[in-house]
Amino acid sequence: MIQSERVIAVGIGSSVSITELRHIASDNAHVFTVPSFSSLSSIISQVQATVYRGGIHFFFASLPSPLPPPKKNRDERAIKTCQHQCDNQVADVVILLDASSSVGSGSFQKQLDFVHNLTNKLTIGQDNVLISVVTTSEVPYSKFYLNSFIYKQDVLHAIRNITYDQGTTNTGAALKYIRENSFLEMNGGRDNAAKLVIVLTDANFQYPTNTAEEAKLLHGSDVKVSN
Repeated sequence: MIQSERVIAVGIGSSVSITELRHIASDNAHVFTVPSFSSLSSIISQVQATVYRGGIHFFFASLPSPLPPPKKNRDERAIKTCQHQCDNQVADVVILLDASSSVGSGSFQKQLDFVHNLTNKLTIGQDNVLISVVTTSEVPYSKFYLNSFIYKQDVLHAIRNITYDQGTTNTGAALKYIRENSFLEMNGGRDNAAKLVIVLTDANFQYPTNTAEEAKLLHGSDVKVSN
């Protein structure tokens, strides 16, 4: 079973209130920020370390002002400590990409770059980490499920072929979709795996109340959430 849940919020840009972001995060210590989609690459090591600590979901949202970055030395120590045991880490990771019109094709590509580079650092396999990608605009789409690809090169190829859908931002519907579908056994969910969700968004929510409600339901499920 999954351990206690945490939510990590990584802010992208400056279009959402700190209050909204803290509603998603487990606590203030789990709120981080990057100034732009181009800066996502700067937090790959921190996210990698968090994945290998297990039992975590990730929320990526926008912030109006920068917060202190994660302690790099702490995450580097976590990665080094993990070297001898990360090959045994079992995790089901679902990544939600913001494909809404407010993001733009360039920033959507930056999200794909981030997911590609993060995946490249993880140990992918049936007995290790499995990846699923969902996109959200007006409605959520599963680009591929946890059991669609079990080899890293296949996952990387699939990520590069994800298309930009565009539309309004309905993050709440996407969170509900993930909670109800993405971790099902028929879609590759494993009983012995930590359940992780990484959400990338510019936080221009069309339905902020629904998004907060669905985030709360996700927190209450067996899926771990890190903001």
